[in-house]
Amino acid sequence: IMNFAKTYHKLPSNPVLLVDRMGAKNPEDEPVIWTLEEYERFSEELQDKPMFYYIFEVFFWSGIRLGELLGLKKEDVSLEEGTLRVKESYKTQTRKIGKTKTKSSKRTVYIPQFLVEELAEYMETLYGLSEKDRIFPTSKTTLHKKLKEAAEKAGLEKITIHGFRHSHISMLMDGVSCASVVDISKRAGHKKPSTTMI
Repeated sequence: IMNFAKTYHKLPSNPVLLVDRMGAKNPEDEPVIWTLEEYERFSEELQDKPMFYYIFEVFFWSGIRLGELLGLKKEDVSLEEGTLRVKESYKTQTRKIGKTKTKSSKRTVYIPQFLVEELAEYMETLYGLSEKDRIFPTSKTTLHKKLKEAAEKAGLEKITIHGFRHSHISMLMDGVSCASVVDISKRAGHKKPSTTMI
């Protein structure tokens, strides 16, 4: 449009050309992701905090969102099928369970067998847990605190909780699985495969 205005409507110059890398992302804004080796160093620091150890195991090995994890109930974990059923999301502002982020966020996520076994072991420690009870009754603030503490002890670069999601997707795309971008997009609950590629 600006070139057209310059050529046909006497615009002195195209102002877009004066902006270097217009719209480009700032490298500092790129999400930090961890490799499997880095994650293992981090998880070692949580061995004495079982609930948080299992929470971050689920984040890293399933790629689900924060609200989706906090909204998981016992009935959403199928130990027989090795799946997590994401059907609701915990809203940290209201402290209530509500709808997922998008329609495509409702999904069934397959998890590795070792994680199935870990979740079975963890849920056995939760006295009187009913099918409708949340399995991870904690808060976003507490998770951020535990994440920061364990990452610092492990000497790792600062990562966000959402960074675990990026780490999971990156691991899948780097060939750990034979999944296509479409498969990974469905697993992540993205509306479009293009979101997964960002």
